[in-house]
Formats: sequence, C-alpha cells, structure tokens
Amino acid sequence: MPKPELIFGIDGGGTRSRIALATLSGEVIYKLEGRSTNAYASDNDIQKTITDLIQNACLQAGVSITNLIGGCFGNAGLSRPNEKVQFKHYFESFLGKNVPILLCNDAEILLAGGAGGVQGLCIIAGTGSIALGRAADGMLIRAGGLGWRLGDEGSAWWIAQQAVQRTLRSLEGRDLETTLLQPLLSYFRLEKPEDFVALFNGTKLDKASIAAVAPLVTRAGLEGDLLALDILHAAANELVSLVVSVVRRMPKLRDACLVYAGGVLQHDQVVMPKFSEQLSNVYPDVILTKGKGDALDGAVLLAKDAMKKRITQV
Repeated sequence: MPKPELIFGIDGGGTRSRIALATLSGEVIYKLEGRSTNAYASDNDIQKTITDLIQNACLQAGVSITNLIGGCFGNAGLSRPNEKVQFKHYFESFLGKNVPILLCNDAEILLAGGAGGVQGLCIIAGTGSIALGRAADGMLIRAGGLGWRLGDEGSAWWIAQQAVQRTLRSLEGRDLETTLLQPLLSYFRLEKPEDFVALFNGTKLDKASIAAVAPLVTRAGLEGDLLALDILHAAANELVSLVVSVVRRMPKLRDACLVYAGGVLQHDQVVMPKFSEQLSNVYPDVILTKGKGDALDGAVLLAKDAMKKRITQV
C-alpha cells in the first residue's frame, strides 16, 4: 500500500508558530502550535523550533516525516534572499533536497489565506507591521516590515515605544500632558522615569515584551489622555501610509479587498476606526475584510499551489 503524500504549511509569527499538515488537495488533517520562529523577535533556537514543530505534528497525526513531499514556510522576517538561504539549507538537510519548500514572509501567507488565492492586498499590524500587494502574475510589492529597529510603524511595538519616549518628553515639557507615566512604570516594574534609560538601552527587553504595553496606551486614550490619543491616531496614519505606498506602485489594487490581521487592527478600539476612516478618504473603493481564511490557511494554499505547478512542469 503506497504511503500517503502530504504537504505542510507553517505560519511562523513573532509571538508563536503554527503548522498544518494537509493532503495534496489542500484538506487539512492536523494542526499544531509552537514557539516563535522569527529570528528578529525571538531568542529561540529557530531551526530546533521548526524541527520540533514538524516532528511533533507528524507524530501526533500518526504519520511519518517521510510522508511530507512539500511545504510552505511563511515567517515574519523572511523576505530577502540572504534571509532565505539559511532556511533553504536547513530544510534540505532536514527533509531532503527532493522536498520543495516555498519560503516567504508572513504577509504573503496572510494575503493568500485571506484572499483565498495568490492575488490581492493585505496589511498586518500586530507586534510588527507590513503591507503587501500581489498581482496575478506573482509580482510582489511591499511596504514596511523592516523590523523594530528600522520600522514597524503603527504596530503594537511602535505604539508602546512611542508611549515611553513621548512620556519622557512630556516630563520635560516637550510634549502633550499625559497620565501614562505611572502605568508604564508599573508595567516595567520601575521606580522612577530615569530607570527607562538603562532598560531601553540595554539588552534585556525583546520586541514582544515592549509590544505588550500597547493596550495600556489604548486604555489611556479611551479615557481621554491626549498624548495616548495622539500616538494612536499617528499609528493609524502610519498604517494607511503603508497601504498607500503599495497601491501607488500597483494601481490595479486600488479597488481590491484589503485583508487585515494582527492585534492592533483586529482589537484596538482607537486605531482601527481611525485607520478605516482615513483609508476610506484615500481609497473609497477599498473594502476592509478579515478575509476568507488566516495565514495558516494561506501557507497550505501556497504549498498546494507550488506542488501543483511542480507536478505540471514535470
């Protein structure tokens, strides 16, 4: 009896990773969640995390790793050729050179999952931020996604970083008055404002830990804190600018559905309404949608599409 042929999709985010095992027709047979696989936002041994994720999924699904004939690894911080090389070598050594793996960033799999296909427009605003457009011929246009030291504007990390920075400015009379100081000190377990200097210029904080402060800013904004509201409205502006950057370079997407994801756009009670309002002023025909599926669905879809093209070419 021939062994079943399976593909897999991995959604590797900055906070967690997920894997789905599926048949060649795209029918998912098992899902599993693991630790972050983003090298820019995690101290995990990324390759070990992926190995454990795949091995555990196969074990719990009752199949062998040798059943896997292809897959898609969509990962936050996996966009440029030099970033893909190490993962290409890793998958070849782990699964073999005859098991093709499509490597792409998390925005690509979100777009595919949300749009239910390979063409469309998407934006992610969670721990980080990025916008992406894809044409039917596979052409990709992106904006943002440069990581927390160079960008991630409008993300939870950016909101939190702005809150700390501008609160300290406020204490010097260089910004709007705010009530954020005590909540920020409490969250970071600090005693006085100057303690932020050593903490934020040191190596102990990671991106996710800082991003977790964003809800405190939103709470203050909802209570009328002017500085918090200004930060949140600025975050919405930054996210709109990411979309505008993509659409200007790929005008055919100006009336497309915009798939959105990430905690800021899905849950923030200040940023999301402002983002929607400002976006409609620029592109009134763009429709915001959570999409048909999520990033993990997109990873499976792209793996299926890649295998179909490979079989057709053979």
